[in-house]
Amino acid sequence: MQSGRKVYLDYARVLAIISISCNHAINRSFPGFESSYNAFLAFPRWVTVFRAVVFVFSRVGVPVFLMISGALLLNKRIETKEDILRFYKHNLGGLVITSEIWIFLNFLVHAYFNKMIAARGILYTLARCLGCMLFIDQTQPDLVVYGSIWYIPMIICVYLLIPFVNILLHKYATRLMLIPAALVAVSAMILPGIRSILAAAGYDISIEFRLSAGKLFSFYLLFVIVGFYVANDALKKLSKTLVTFLALFTLAILCAYQYWEYTTPTGWAIEYESFLLLLHSGFLFESLRRFIPASAQNRGVTYIAKISFAIYFVHIFIMSGLVIFLPRFGMGGLHPAARFCLLEAVSFLGSIPLIAVFSKIPLFKKYVFLIKD
Repeated sequence: MQSGRKVYLDYARVLAIISISCNHAINRSFPGFESSYNAFLAFPRWVTVFRAVVFVFSRVGVPVFLMISGALLLNKRIETKEDILRFYKHNLGGLVITSEIWIFLNFLVHAYFNKMIAARGILYTLARCLGCMLFIDQTQPDLVVYGSIWYIPMIICVYLLIPFVNILLHKYATRLMLIPAALVAVSAMILPGIRSILAAAGYDISIEFRLSAGKLFSFYLLFVIVGFYVANDALKKLSKTLVTFLALFTLAILCAYQYWEYTTPTGWAIEYESFLLLLHSGFLFESLRRFIPASAQNRGVTYIAKISFAIYFVHIFIMSGLVIFLPRFGMGGLHPAARFCLLEAVSFLGSIPLIAVFSKIPLFKKYVFLIKD
């Protein structure tokens, strides 16, 4: 084991990347339905239960990844301008380079399948490519580059703020950070959650909170901050039994709520703004921290954890290819559950050997996959 390595974070990374790949697979497993409500009417109840449970699990990955960032990056020593610049160089610089490479590759794929050069010309195509590289999302139907990689602009913005949140937490008052965090939770999570419940129940009621999250900071930072607090024993007074119960209880509520949404005409999916998802992710993260000892280190888990960011990009390409070619092999009508299992297994497991082979090239390892020793 590397000196100081926190083994539970490796398991958390593996769980998170499996969760995220499941999200992409489950969202591609119900093609041909205009809404989740139509899918509910078309399939047996167990399919909707399956979909709800998998979808809720698939929503945990991003919060857990952000909590890992909080556990690691908010515990770094950042006090001076030089510390901030060093953080940007070592943590943000590589992230931006790798992201730009994959944004470019995504653009090439979309441009090729939409015959963009033939239809609109080389100058138009280059202008659209430049826009994507500059994080300018262009919403025309012939270009959907940021669909499955929406996470990248978000995490770059979060990383830009992490040094300053770090300084506030350590240099001034740790608990005072809870005041703006609470306002963001009310504005971006709690009230929108109440609105969605009322809408699904048939009540069109407008609820506005003027101390909006947009005037403070991204609600995604809440996951980072919760990760910091959990990693620093904020929940140490809770017993293991209670932490486990709370993790399972919040999971059960989320699954039940998602199932209910699928049975209504609104059919909304649980978003990352869900306050209950924040609670569940926090208790899950604490459970991993409590139950996974240093002695549980496993070479396979450690390796997948190290390449998790690379898996995030590579599995999208494999899964997108499967979606295109399955109908050509007479498998377009697969049952949604079977389709999900196929997309998930092939894209996730297929990513690992590809990364293992190409990461032997130093430039690929460092810049394309962002694998750190």
